[in-house]
Amino acid sequence: MSKMSSNRARALLADLIRAESDWVGIAENHKLSTHELAAWASREDTLRTLGALCSLADLQTQLLLGRCRLMAASRLLTLATAEEPTNSETARKACVDLLKLDRHLPTTPDQHDDNLTPQQLREILYTHDDDEDTDHQDQP
Repeated sequence: MSKMSSNRARALLADLIRAESDWVGIAENHKLSTHELAAWASREDTLRTLGALCSLADLQTQLLLGRCRLMAASRLLTLATAEEPTNSETARKACVDLLKLDRHLPTTPDQHDDNLTPQQLREILYTHDDDEDTDHQDQP
């Protein structure tokens, strides 16, 4: 693949971030073969940019979860101190889930290693310990 112009690379990146098409559609929209798209995606500068954007998305998620956890804790306090019995087990479970939700997210940007391979990044982003989620199942 010949050197891609910075404008074309920015347009590709913008389409990838918008996620309105799968990678085949993105390649077609930019008149690239899937091989050319893969070559662009595996370039060091592209991987660095995508990694930084993933880190930013993780931080945004943590901020949102932090706000939701605060509301969940407040709601749990209200449920726990209610003078009249309420039928709000679903709300209680949802609040508890929110309080536990960020267990699998990185807590600080320092935890990201710039020398990770794309495969290692995928494993970090898309896997977690399913054994920790067993408390979500109702006991008989």
